[in-house]
Amino acid sequence: MRDDVLVKVRDNVTKLVVLVNLRRRLFDFTHAGPTATHLGATRMIKQLKPHYYWPGLNRYVKLWYKQCVQCAQSKGPPLRPHGHLQKIPVDAPLEFVTTDVLSGLPTASDNSKYILVVVDGFTKWLEAYSLPDQEASTCITVVYNGFFPVLACRANCIRSIDEILKPLW
Repeated sequence: MRDDVLVKVRDNVTKLVVLVNLRRRLFDFTHAGPTATHLGATRMIKQLKPHYYWPGLNRYVKLWYKQCVQCAQSKGPPLRPHGHLQKIPVDAPLEFVTTDVLSGLPTASDNSKYILVVVDGFTKWLEAYSLPDQEASTCITVVYNGFFPVLACRANCIRSIDEILKPLW
């Protein structure tokens, strides 16, 4: 206590001990007050710690920062390094086939709700099929009965579908 004010002294550094009912107000004033700049939690802690003390200061500042609506609205998505795109070497038709299912579409007259897109990596041939569901069994049936025969004919493959797919099974 100094001059009827509760302080904490450690290593010749004096900090004001903030009462429970004043902690949030101090945070709000420092974070979003008239001279504040909506600093992040880490910078807020660095700004408060040299002058103030209360148990759990770090934890409370991080919690209150997460609750700041203005910060949440202005903060962008987390920055993550992008992966390096590389070409995938493909030497023959049907060696590398990619699929994707498009959803969120309105129901068609034949009760289809999804579109299956299949692309051959070598020829870049693309086929799209409407699907009633996105189950794996439905997708593989469509690919096996629709995409592979079409591409095998287009690529003038002599081998049958079974010979092409045999290594995959």
